[in-house]
This record gives sequence, C-alpha cells and structure tokens, in this order.
Amino acid sequence: MTAASSITAGATYTLSGWVFSPDGWSDLQVCVDWYDAAGTTLVSAATGTGQSVGASVWTYLEQQFTAPATASRAVPRLRHAGTPSAADVYWAWAVRIARSSSSWLYDAFGRTAASAWSLADSGQTWQTGGGTAADYNVTGGYGAHRLATANVSRRTFVDFAYPDFDYYADVTTSATATGGSLFGGPTARYNDSDNLYTARVEFTTSNTVVLTIRKRVAAVETQLGTYTLEMAYTAGTYIRVRFQGTGTALKAKAWRATDSEPGVWRIEVTDSSITTSSFIGVRSISSSANTNVNPEVRYDNVAVINPQTYTVTRSQNRVVKAQVAGASVALAYPTYTAL
Repeated sequence: MTAASSITAGATYTLSGWVFSPDGWSDLQVCVDWYDAAGTTLVSAATGTGQSVGASVWTYLEQQFTAPATASRAVPRLRHAGTPSAADVYWAWAVRIARSSSSWLYDAFGRTAASAWSLADSGQTWQTGGGTAADYNVTGGYGAHRLATANVSRRTFVDFAYPDFDYYADVTTSATATGGSLFGGPTARYNDSDNLYTARVEFTTSNTVVLTIRKRVAAVETQLGTYTLEMAYTAGTYIRVRFQGTGTALKAKAWRATDSEPGVWRIEVTDSSITTSSFIGVRSISSSANTNVNPEVRYDNVAVINPQTYTVTRSQNRVVKAQVAGASVALAYPTYTAL
C-alpha cells in the first residue's frame, strides 16, 4: 500500500505492469484498490478492460484510473478473468501506479460537466468567476467559456501560491469572430480578477491570431508585448500557448497545436508589478463590438509543468523515512548538459 496522502482524490493515475504466460490467457489486466488515509477500503479491484496475452511473450499492460473521493492510498494489482486451472500460470513484473503526468496541474477535459468545470485530471477543483454558472461547461474534450455578454470576462482557476510558472494551454473558438474580436488564454499570478498577468490570444474578424502579454493592475490593463502569428485562423483550430514567468521575466509563444513547438519565444518582457500569486487559470472575453451569439472560447490540454509533483522517499540502510516538508531533494544521478 502506498503512503497516506500519496494519492490525490479525483486525479488520474496510470496503472501498468508486464506479464508472462507460458500458455497465454484471454483476459489479464492491471487493477487497483483505493483506500482512505486510515487504510479503509473505498474500492476493491477497480478494473478496466482486459487484454489478451500471447503464449510465452512478455506483454505490457497499461490503463488509466481516476482516484475516488477521499482516496489517499492505493495498492496496484494484476488480475485475471475466467477460471484458470492449477496448470495455468503467469508471472507479473513491475506492476506500478503513477500519476499520468508530473505536471502540477494537468487537464485533458475527457469528462462531462454542466455549469462547472469540476475536477481537473490532476485533482484540483476548477473555480469560476464572471457571468453565470451556465457559461462554464466541459464536453466534447474541452472546457468552454460561453461569452453570453460582450466585454464581460469568464475565468476558471485553481489555487496556486507559486509566483513562478511554466504553463501550456490550447485555446480555440466555436465560431469566427464577427463585429469584434474574441480573446482567451492562460492567466498567472492571478490574485483577483483585476490583478493578474495573461498571455492573451486574440481571434480577429479577419481570421488573424495575435498573441500579447498583458497585465491587469487595479483593473487597469496594459499591453507589455505583442506578436502576430503567420497563419490564417479557422474556428475550431487549436492554438497552443506557452506562458512562462520567472521573477520579473515574462515569456510567451503561440503556434498551431498540431505543429511542433517553436524553439524561440515570440514575446519576452520584464515587469515587476505583480510578484505574488493566489491562483492560476484561463480567462476569456469578447470585444464590446463583438456580435457573435453566445460564442465559446474553448480550452484543452492545460498543463502547468513547473512546479512538478512527485513522491519522494528517503532511504538509507533500508530504512524508509517520510519526506519532511522543506527538506532538500537531489537526484542520485543528475543530468549534465554542455554549455
């Protein structure tokens, strides 16, 4: 059993393992037992889809599971279906459970939610701001902001106390902008709706895409840098944005999500107006001149890759100790790169 608090309720986990069956078997699969912090069973042998394993071939099994409410511990297991005889033998190796991503926040929006974005794949609760509950939905593989009122922002965010960040998000619109532009993109150092940084993507009425880094301080919005993408935009085409902040340095880039990430930052600026953080998330708004009827700004593949989350166990002379908060952590075999 994993340690207490090693599992985040609502988060997505990958169960994997290798199996070997001399005669093969029609249905082998990884599964998991979920427990609360006290070790009380919540779900026993949560299963997915069985897999046929060929005779005398090491076969890799993998499936994803979502930790239930109040989950704090887990036991990964391997199971067979059917009724094997005493002569039916199989071996298992490296059966393990791991978060599907080490990113602090990640969400692929594979669920369905109405009037809310509910839980991200990494387990955090999306909070909302602006408009009404009906303006926030998850369906079709994306999280949507419905802009039912022009020039009124919609915001979803999670608690995030770290001032530095490295953040990806895919953004698109449900329709071509008419009358005035549609806007959306990631926000960081978000302390409230009037104090934040954003890497904003503008979808114009002429189907151009403009990336800007902006700050809102005491409700006054200022553009810090801009870049126009060399592409013609079609509604429904995702634009991938990377937004990074380290100290006073802010950087952003954007590209068609199906293309490779550019090697250079498109915007690099410095600003010291906002140095603390309460939340991180996304923000959408339309121009006051926009005439679309209930347009949506849609998000997918949100990932805050810095900081990253992982479990650390200190071990010396086979004595395992809990990781103390604030203790330094170092890799046994760090990676070295040439200057």
